[in-house]
Amino acid sequence: MAGVAAGGHLKPQIQRTIAQRCKRHEITISAYAAAPNSSSFRDLNQHLHLRKRDQPNRGGLFRQICHRPNRGGLFRQICHSAYSFNTKAEMASKDDKDQRLATIASTIRVIPDFPKPGIIFQDITTLLLNPKAFKDTIDLFVERYRGKDISVVAGIEARGFIFGPPIALAIGAKFVPMRKPNRLPGEVISEEYSLEYGKDIMEMHVGAVQAGEHVLVIDDLIATGGSLCAAIRLLERVGAEVVECACVIELPELKGRDRLGDKPLFVLVNAA
Repeated sequence: MAGVAAGGHLKPQIQRTIAQRCKRHEITISAYAAAPNSSSFRDLNQHLHLRKRDQPNRGGLFRQICHRPNRGGLFRQICHSAYSFNTKAEMASKDDKDQRLATIASTIRVIPDFPKPGIIFQDITTLLLNPKAFKDTIDLFVERYRGKDISVVAGIEARGFIFGPPIALAIGAKFVPMRKPNRLPGEVISEEYSLEYGKDIMEMHVGAVQAGEHVLVIDDLIATGGSLCAAIRLLERVGAEVVECACVIELPELKGRDRLGDKPLFVLVNAA
């Protein structure tokens, strides 16, 4: 194979190129395992691109390396090279993320007995007063969803309107508001849902989301999960695919995550 030096080892230039391509395209373990012993690096490139398209939803290379370390030959050389080149960068990124999460959590104010007695309210207005924490919040969501083929960010009234638009702009998606009743001027579809302190109705404009579009649903907090479930139902009624739900805060004791079924949920802060 072109690029293989004497003794069967990949030349450093080829190792770096493969490592960069792995990280950029998240080529899967199975794709590498099936890589043929091509006569040129160009052939290998072409094969990996095809395998990526065939398996778009498999996990990233580096996570799978940790679980399947015993592959041999050329495959082991490629994976070891990719892992070596990126371990330090990933560790630095993780530390930075942890610091940002700590900053975000520290800026959220807790107010008891609001809006009703017995409710412990997680107030994100204090987060918004801290420009760094606000930026970190948006950045963490954008880092997760950029390049994920999401065409719609659906924000739940009202605080989903704060986080949704900047995320949508950053990832190149449109923003669709999911509103309380009688707030949207056009034709709407509606869903009733339960809150931890009552019931409500959610509405969405007809035609705002098209069948087949990939949607991220965003809100500030998940408690019982009622509003997220209503948003998912509305979007699926028009044929859209909800890729994930995302919230700044989760109240895990209310088990709202369980109500989402097979829909994944991403949160930044778990409130004790």
